[in-house]
Amino acid sequence: MNKKITMFFCLLLISSFVIYTPKTKSIEPFFTLFVLALNTNSDYHLDYFNLLRQQLIRIGIDLEIILIGCWGEYILQLVIYHNFDICFFPMLPSTTGLDYSCLYSENGGLNIFGYDTGMDWEESLGTGRNEWYLQQGKELFPPNSQERIEHYWAWQQHLMTNLCFIYPLFSEKEYVAYYSNLEGYKLSNSLYQIWGKMFWVGTHRGQKDVTELVQYGGAVTPSLDYFFMTDAGKNNVFSALLDPIIWIDDDQTIWPHLAESVTFINKTTIEIKTREGIKWATDPDGNFTDEYFDARDIYFTLYCWKYLSLDARRWRWLSKMELLDSKTIRLYIDANPLTITKEPEPEIFYKLNTYILPEHYLNQSQLEDGKTPDMNHLAWDHYKTHPFGTGLFSLTNFKKNAEIELTVRPSCWWLNQSITVDPNLAWEKRFGTFVNPIRKLRLLYYPNQYLALEKFEKGQLDLININSFPEKVREYDDESIIAVQAKPKKQFSYFGLNVREERPELGNRLKSAYDPTISRGLAYRKAIFYAIDKTEMNNVIHQNMLESVYWPIPKTMGIWCNPNIIRYEKAQITKAGEYMHLAGIGCDCPVPTPIIGQGIVLYAISVFCVLEVIVLISKKRR
Repeated sequence: MNKKITMFFCLLLISSFVIYTPKTKSIEPFFTLFVLALNTNSDYHLDYFNLLRQQLIRIGIDLEIILIGCWGEYILQLVIYHNFDICFFPMLPSTTGLDYSCLYSENGGLNIFGYDTGMDWEESLGTGRNEWYLQQGKELFPPNSQERIEHYWAWQQHLMTNLCFIYPLFSEKEYVAYYSNLEGYKLSNSLYQIWGKMFWVGTHRGQKDVTELVQYGGAVTPSLDYFFMTDAGKNNVFSALLDPIIWIDDDQTIWPHLAESVTFINKTTIEIKTREGIKWATDPDGNFTDEYFDARDIYFTLYCWKYLSLDARRWRWLSKMELLDSKTIRLYIDANPLTITKEPEPEIFYKLNTYILPEHYLNQSQLEDGKTPDMNHLAWDHYKTHPFGTGLFSLTNFKKNAEIELTVRPSCWWLNQSITVDPNLAWEKRFGTFVNPIRKLRLLYYPNQYLALEKFEKGQLDLININSFPEKVREYDDESIIAVQAKPKKQFSYFGLNVREERPELGNRLKSAYDPTISRGLAYRKAIFYAIDKTEMNNVIHQNMLESVYWPIPKTMGIWCNPNIIRYEKAQITKAGEYMHLAGIGCDCPVPTPIIGQGIVLYAISVFCVLEVIVLISKKRR
């Protein structure tokens, strides 16, 4: 009897796991979409589309991959001929801030998707809702208001829910390795913003000095000719020596910096009040030892950018400047000088994130007009080799293509609590306390990254970018003495869907017979979005090394990215099948389907049998 009971319970245990039976069917495609792919596969075009084909065939959509030989022909097909259904693009167009109208608006020069206002037309707006969001976003002021942030959140949700012509994929990550005895380090857009939070705990192998941080700077030292370079804002040296008018944190929050305040008189006029008590570093000749930052420095810097620099096009929005007094400057804005009406510049804060130069040193003489700085003055030549500013560091050593040494300035306003106590700066939270800070930053330059990596592993470098060595990411993760941090880069890849009316499936504007609020084309597009398994793509193609993106803007836009955006991540085949049905196709999707009813019945029978056995045993014992 005991053996029978034991066997019965084993059978019961086995049956309890049979909750469902995999049910898989083959499926013939309902139609075929044409996709464009670069034959070089330099950006994983073929890898993406081969995997996408496997994922979409599960809902009855096949792909025909059309190979294009070069980028020129690829762009021509996308922009001129439009003979495709799906394309892949590895990056967005370069832009400042949030204005992606060139890509997403009806008349955008890079609107490869074919969006037009008829797709989401609203009579009350007199245009398509997507178009309205894009244009209205430029009109909301101040540009960093919560109203404007939430406006762009709503736009993103509308585009990703009701239009579905772009499927964001991935951003590459920037990987940095460092020795784990460096406390307080956080991979940031600005190493200097976390400088007051960092300190060494003990020493690591090869480390000789805990008062310095040694970082790989690259293959060649950067130019120090500030106005005659187009990437001055990205230059490690200038960002250490100089301060911007306003500061933009990693999450894109706007903060005052050299400016005590920025006030909008109206949409095209702003007034900047300068912060008092900020002392300039001493010039290389030692002639100016007691100079303080004021509004004239802002006027001088912006004048030079607009009229003397190689990057003058970025300053066409600046119509006029007016010095009201030594502490106040007024800027007049016209984002489009070609029109009669003065137009606002919605990305004005990004323009004001500009490093300010010492007027007292560089403007010692002017040309005959009495206004334009004389760039032939010796001070300009000195500044190209010995720049200085109001920033945290001074340049104490420069060896071309070998080493740059930057030393913390004890007299810098960053360390002056009477200035940084301003609650509008939230200084301690954002920049740290600077209690016993590391005193020196050394940037070392080597001809190639392999040599730099060798130096790092010997401990002669404390910090190094390892983007070119993906195998080291996992290797260092397993080491206790080395830590790795990552952050997404600005650019991201995406699938673009052609929604022009001539595309019979994706561009179909007829209303669904089952839901008149949705077009058949949108139903197809949503089916595709739900059928894509982004997690699988990242794993198979990139070994999970990339960062998933869900927004039509870069993830690095921080507070501007809708925190509640709809997320298409793992395949939801049942959901995809529902949208195929709404599009007018009955899709019996070939995926394992839980037969829940059968499992419940089987489980109920098993429980009933157990109870019967217990009753019988009880009767016999009596």
